[in-house]
Amino acid sequence: MSESNQVMAKPETPPATVPAPSEVAQVLAVIERVAANPEADIDKLERLLDMQERVMSRNAEQAFNAALAQMQSELPTVAETAKGHNTMYAPLEKINEAVRPALQKHGFAVTFRTKQHSNAVEITAVLSHREGHHQETSLILPLDTSGSKNAVQAIGSTVSYGKRYALCALLNISTGEDTDGAPPANMNGVAPNQIQQLRNAIQMAGISEQQFCASAGIADINQLEASRFSRAMSHLQSRAQGAQQ
Repeated sequence: MSESNQVMAKPETPPATVPAPSEVAQVLAVIERVAANPEADIDKLERLLDMQERVMSRNAEQAFNAALAQMQSELPTVAETAKGHNTMYAPLEKINEAVRPALQKHGFAVTFRTKQHSNAVEITAVLSHREGHHQETSLILPLDTSGSKNAVQAIGSTVSYGKRYALCALLNISTGEDTDGAPPANMNGVAPNQIQQLRNAIQMAGISEQQFCASAGIADINQLEASRFSRAMSHLQSRAQGAQQ
């Protein structure tokens, strides 16, 4: 009995996977084709360029948000180790030292802008990402004339103070004394540094602390919930800007 000869077909090698071009690359390819055409519609080309800019901006924002979410878990609580005006605070250099490794790891950089008002300074902290997107937050603070400071010292002190709080607000950094793991007494209330920000904003808005508490429906500023802090600051800053106009 003879065996039939069978030819075993070799399995075909699967084709190499070619990565799909990105959305930006696709738009750029279309722009190049349109630009190479001497009879190209200029309006169409401008619309394509606007589309490319929107796509790049959206992608940069998505990369920013993803990197920020990853970085948040690595940002530490900064202990308040310096003393001033009978209160403890976290110095700016300590905050920078604590957050710099995480910022560099995830492609972020922080810069500041300042703007002089009549009796105040506006400090803006800007968080920029290597993909191009950025976010910022601003504080308007009255000049710190305490301790017999001259005009230049008052501005310098206010700018340093504002940088600390703007940076902490921008990165959602907590500052406080090392409690060795013990929870704070008021888990839902605003932090001490936020209370000071509120008091500064109240002064700039030209109202009393009692008026603020009455409008907020609380008996004492320390009773303000943390969830209402940003809204309260925004309202006070808008009122301060209206008073200066």
